[in-house]
Order: sequence, then C-alpha cells, then structure tokens
Amino acid sequence: MFRDESQGLIAKARRGKTSQRSASASDGAASRQKPPRSANEGQSNVFASVPVGLTTSPEDQATTFFFQNYVPGRNEFRCGSFQYLQDMYHQEKIGQAVADLVVSVGIAGLSNFWKAPQFMATAKMKYTSALRLLSSHLRNVNEAKADQTFAAVMLLVLYETNGCHSRRATETGMEHTLGASALMQLRGKKQLRTKIGRELFIHYRSQAISNCIQRNSRVPSFITEWNEALNTTEPIEAAADSIAQMYMKYADLRREMGPTDGFSNPENIISRCLALNAECEQWVESCPLQYAHQTVKVNAPSEEVFRDEYHVYSSPWIAMTWNNFRALRICIHDLLRKYLKHFYQLHPVGMLFHDPNFFRRQTLVSEEIILKCSTDICSSVPYFLGFQPDLGAVRPMPGAFKGNLLLWPLYNAGCMDVIPNHQRNWVVGRLRYISEVMLIRQATPLVNVLTEMAIAGAWDDLRCNTGEDNVLENGGPAAVQTTTEQVQSPPLYTIHDSLVLRSQSQEYQDTRFPDPLEQTLSYSPPMQQQPVYQLSTYQNRPNDFQSSVSDRHIFNQTRGMAMSGDFESGNW
Repeated sequence: MFRDESQGLIAKARRGKTSQRSASASDGAASRQKPPRSANEGQSNVFASVPVGLTTSPEDQATTFFFQNYVPGRNEFRCGSFQYLQDMYHQEKIGQAVADLVVSVGIAGLSNFWKAPQFMATAKMKYTSALRLLSSHLRNVNEAKADQTFAAVMLLVLYETNGCHSRRATETGMEHTLGASALMQLRGKKQLRTKIGRELFIHYRSQAISNCIQRNSRVPSFITEWNEALNTTEPIEAAADSIAQMYMKYADLRREMGPTDGFSNPENIISRCLALNAECEQWVESCPLQYAHQTVKVNAPSEEVFRDEYHVYSSPWIAMTWNNFRALRICIHDLLRKYLKHFYQLHPVGMLFHDPNFFRRQTLVSEEIILKCSTDICSSVPYFLGFQPDLGAVRPMPGAFKGNLLLWPLYNAGCMDVIPNHQRNWVVGRLRYISEVMLIRQATPLVNVLTEMAIAGAWDDLRCNTGEDNVLENGGPAAVQTTTEQVQSPPLYTIHDSLVLRSQSQEYQDTRFPDPLEQTLSYSPPMQQQPVYQLSTYQNRPNDFQSSVSDRHIFNQTRGMAMSGDFESGNW
C-alpha cells in the first residue's frame, strides 16, 4: 500500500540547488558586463513616474486671468484700483465671497477671450453664490465692516460694469456703488488708519465721483471730509487727491444747476467755472516734477498714434492722473462755453466783469484748452495700449485695467463739438479696439454714441462746404460715412504748459523713463499688419469650464433671490 519515496525527494532537492547556483553565476557574469549606472538615472526614473498631463483647475485659471488683467503691480499703480487684493491674499485667509467673485470676473473675461459665451453661465453661478454669502455677511455688523466685504462689493461693481451686457447691468453697477457708500459710512473714518482701509477708500472715491456726475447728484459730504483727512505726505499722491477734490466741486456745481438745466443764474455758474479753472492752473504750476512726461515724435503714420507724436510716462498711475485732470478741464470749459453763449443770447449788449470783449476772448480760450486737453489724451493712448514702434517686437497684451482707465478720458476727448471729425473718428477706432480686442464691453455704447456724432458732424460739414443739394446728389449719408473715414489735416494750435519750462531743471533731467526711449526707434507702417501679441497660455481647453454639481445646486437655490431679490437689483 505504501512506497518509500524519500530517496526520490532527496535527489530532487539536490537538482534544485544545482540549478540555482548555475543561475546565480550567470547573473553575476551579466552584471559584471553592464556599464556603471549614471548618477542621474535614479532621478530620471522618479520623473518618469510623474504624470505628464498636468492641468490647472478652472478656478485657478480664472483667478490668474483676473490678477493679470485687473490687479496692477505696485510699481505701476500706487492706489485707486484692486492692488489691495494682493495684500489681502498674502495677509489674510480669503473668504468665499471674494474668491467666488474673483473667479466670476475671471471666467467672464476668459469667456470673452475664448469667444465662448456658454461659459457665462458658470460665471453667473459664482456671482450668485457670492451674492448669497454677502447677504449673510451684511446681517452681521462686524462682518459688514470687514475689508473683504467691502472689496467684494467693489468686485460686484466691476462684474456688472465691465461686462455691460445691457443697460440694466450698468444701472445695477451704479446701484452697487450706492451700496458701497452705505458700507463705507458704516466702516467709519477710522479705517483710514490702515493701509488697506485707505486704499479701499481711494478706490471707492473714484467710483463714487463718477457715479455722482452721471446721476447729476451731490458727492456725499463724508467723502469730501475724509479726502481732506487723508493728509497724504507723498507729493505725488497729494496731487491726485487735489484733483479728486476739484472733481467733487464740479459734481456739486452740476447738481446745483438742477436736472432741467434752466440757466437760472448764468453769472454764478460762469464765476464758479472760472474759479475751478484757476485751481486747475494752480495745480499745473505746483504739481511735482515726477508728473513730467516725454513726447516721442514719429515720422511714419500709424493708426495707433494720433497725429505724429505720443507721450511716455513714468508709470500708468501718473498717466491716469494726467488724463483725469485733462478730462476735468474739458468738462469745466464745455460748461463754461454753454453758459457764456446763453448769457450773451439773453443780453447781447451786456458785459461780464465790465469787459465788453470777455465773451469772445473767453470762448476762444476755452475752445483752445478743450482742443489741447483732448489732443493730450489722445497722445497718452499709445502708452496705455503698449504701442511699439518696432512691428517685429514681441508685444504683450495690455491689462484690462489700462483699457478701463481710458474710457472716461477718451469719451470726453471725442464728444466735444469743437473736436474735428478726424480726431473723433480716431477716438472711435481706439474705443472699438478696447471693446473688441481687449474685450471691455463697457466701451461699446461709447463707440455707438461717438459714431453717430461723427456721422452727423460730417453731414454738417458737407452741407456747409458743398450745399445740401450737392450732398444729396453725391450719395447722401453713404457719402458722409465714406468721408468720415478720410484723414483730414490736423488743426494748427500750440499751448505750452508751465511744466515744460520747469522740466528743464537738473532734477527732471535725472528722472528715469522706460527703456524704449533709449533705443533707436524704427517706426511701424499702418496697422494693416496686426502686431504680435504675447498672450498667457491657459492649459485647460474651454470645455473644461463645466459647472460642478455643487455649483448648479447653489445656482438653483439662489437664482430666485438673485434675479428678483433686493441685493442684486441694488436696493440696499
């Protein structure tokens, strides 16, 4: 029944040991024949195990887009924009409301950049999520006073006004500015003691003044009081505060005129306009030498440069301050011209300030100042939009905040009736570039208004020069449209500001300007050739911006509140 297998098992074990020894010997010989392993071989194996297809989340891409386009660096901008968000992101834990609004504005910008309007739904979801969170913050006094709460409200204004999808969006942005005014007063004057608090106030100040001018309302008294309490020690910033103070006086003057503009007291309005103009002249005399700019001549025409020169400034902040000053002088002298005309229509033989020649002389001076300031604004545009004389040079796309800074000054430079039509057409072209290339939709209605003015101006010019019958025979409005596209000879006028005389000092000569002035300039032909732009690369494709389940849940919960509630409509 049983057999002895012990001898067979012993023999089998001996054969296995013999085979193992032969295999190890062959492996040792093979290893001795291998070349030595390099020092980097282990490191390359580590990287080989890392997945190659790294992607950035849609939220991170949107945040990056926002900071690249709407948050200027400290070396470019001192205050008055969203640069305080850099300090918030470095010093504090960012709340969900601010984070959602940053992503919302960034996705809206990327939607325009990719020409993918379907992603606006995702931006709207983030927007309504932030509205829900802000509504809860405003129920608590301490949270309502927080820096991030106020920053979130300013982001609401940016989202509404920068998209400018409808007139309702613009009105909502203005209502959010009124809500910011209530929050600013709640925060109190003590916020000016902190750096972020001061920058929040200065940013809000510019929005509030613009809102008051558009609504023909008085600037709140606390803004005037706090602006005087800033006590800025830096001469450069103090000069900008002075311009803000003059804007407040102009807004109050417009408010006192009344909504119907009945010309009830023209002598008073004329006197106050002249007083404001005297303050402007004093500002030019006393502004720091850091405000000096250089003028670069071009010897070949370019659609990016008006006439044959453009300005170069030491920073975009200095350029913005100059343009705000020029736009203010345009508004003052336009108002002055209207009231002078009305006064002398009512009193043909009357005299102002006991001077029979005052009307004619002041009218000419005002028109000359309007033309000068409008031309200077046009000369600043190439600096903001990154004009490069060398067409082959790599040209980075200017940040969207630079386009925003040009809207108000450019519109003022183009809407005055004394502006020649060829200059107005140039302004329309630059605003169209800001709208269609830089994707700032707020410029679109400005383009439409100025285009109508350009066509009407060309029609009037043709009627004066050739007669109405000849205009109709030559094609009527179609001929007018063709005429507005032709370049006319620029007007001949010259005004020298006192700053030019002071710029001859040694202090000005030591001022450093950007490097392009130190290079040999080669001038570009007209823009039939498109410049080369260096754009940021976003790794994710557009279809990666798909809203998550949680985003859709938040949107469905808050859609009714956001669409019909008081918060989004601006009824604070």
